[in-house]
Amino acid sequence: MKDLAKIRSDVVGSLLRPPRLKAARMSFDEGKLAINVFREIEDEEIRAAVRLQEQVGLAVVTDGEYRRLNFQDSFGESGSGFDAAQASLKFYEQRVEGSRPLQRWEIPDSGESKGTAISQRRPVVERLRLTRNTPLEEYRFVSQVAQKPAKVTLIGPDRIAQRFDWQNSTAVYATIDEFTADVVKVEREIIAGLVKKKLIQRISDPEDSRIALLSLTPKGQQKLNEIKAFHDHVNHQVLLQMEPEQRKTMLTNLDLLKASMEAVKDMMI
Repeated sequence: MKDLAKIRSDVVGSLLRPPRLKAARMSFDEGKLAINVFREIEDEEIRAAVRLQEQVGLAVVTDGEYRRLNFQDSFGESGSGFDAAQASLKFYEQRVEGSRPLQRWEIPDSGESKGTAISQRRPVVERLRLTRNTPLEEYRFVSQVAQKPAKVTLIGPDRIAQRFDWQNSTAVYATIDEFTADVVKVEREIIAGLVKKKLIQRISDPEDSRIALLSLTPKGQQKLNEIKAFHDHVNHQVLLQMEPEQRKTMLTNLDLLKASMEAVKDMMI
């Protein structure tokens, strides 16, 4: 049993989507929930996921990949060039209807509608280029709410090449190697977006030279501390606008509200 302590383990990143978040996503996909309200729910659920990971003692935490419908969206939603469209939560749930745990599952060929690239094998209509740095957007938020180091995941070029309809893309990419070269270029730009801001740094993994570890730089940590300090300052200024008795009443009511929400949180999700 002592040898088990030496076994390397990694936290991939994704967590089970909470029922409240799934319901919100369904409503958003159906046009019944405004984007700002949906983002607020996402933020709240990510904060809860981070707290859970920190409470169980994980050294590095993630946002649970709650902003993604599929882990492959780290690339699929970051670039343009694919003949693709925005998928929905219902799209993914229909894909696994009839599947069972621990059994191989082939996605039924039922003429499904056009979805997100990589998650769905799609051709390209033009050369790939970075249009939105999705991992950077995710990292900006989770690094602000986490007390522990945070990370985001980025799917590798091999998987992207596997999930690419090259046969119907030869007008743009004559060979699969040409396509893969552009994938690598876009992924380097995604990582460079973080490094360029000098908020993270690359460190070679001493146990596996194929892996480059990313962590907050001193500047990144300083920026995070500044954000937290500013947040505390704003809260303090708000309280200063109140009379002492008003502040006391408000803080008491906030504690009561927090306790009440904790008591009924199972009903809320």
